[in-house]
Amino acid sequence: MLAKSHGLTFDDARTREPALAAHASILAVLAVLADASEATYPERDALTRALLAEQQRTPSELWSAALLLAYAPMLTRLRGRLLSSAVDRDELDLLVIEAFLEAAQGYPLCVRRPGHTALYLRQDTQRAVFKLLKLEHRRAEVTGELGDEDEIVPLGELVPSERDPETEARELEEMVALLRARAGDTVPADRLDLVERTYLRGESLRDVVVAANPGVTGDALDAVYQRTKRQRARAIERLRDVFPEGHEAPLPAQSAW
Repeated sequence: MLAKSHGLTFDDARTREPALAAHASILAVLAVLADASEATYPERDALTRALLAEQQRTPSELWSAALLLAYAPMLTRLRGRLLSSAVDRDELDLLVIEAFLEAAQGYPLCVRRPGHTALYLRQDTQRAVFKLLKLEHRRAEVTGELGDEDEIVPLGELVPSERDPETEARELEEMVALLRARAGDTVPADRLDLVERTYLRGESLRDVVVAANPGVTGDALDAVYQRTKRQRARAIERLRDVFPEGHEAPLPAQSAW
């Protein structure tokens, strides 16, 4: 990254990307991207988009290395939660890197994704990882590389690992803010609150219904529960309309409703 040729590449990019123009070197950019404070979020988002734009315009070791370094904590957390009988540990490391660079190369820098770039880049990377793992599992099955005692981890199944509670809380609030920013004028506040509590914060729908209807029991409570469940399903349908092509909502798949 400190090679003279990369310095020239960075200087050239500064003439096109206003976010990069304010920084003298790629190291200065990385210093800002390493600052996790809320105050720097808008600048970090703009810098990430600038790096993605340059990588997509003219792929270079400079841009790919900068993105990998900037998002190393996210990639490390993702890697720490993966387990596969079809892929060994070192290959899993490379698979995560490959998936991230694939996500970066195909990231849609368009008006439909005007912000929250880190959140969507993480989602895109996770999808790419699971896609690659699924292909490796199928290949291992066909070639007989998995023994009878080996277990194929289902697509998307992750092994929990120790995570920083502050990081988890920040990522959750990012998803909540994203949903509210996109859907605040489309989905009624009470329905949006219902989706947030049951899907993002993990509360039981029945517990939410019981708490909101003290004294209601039996068939009456079941009727309220079913009505609330339908309201939530309709809210999610409207949310998905708010997140058009290339802009996936941070919600469960339809089959999970």
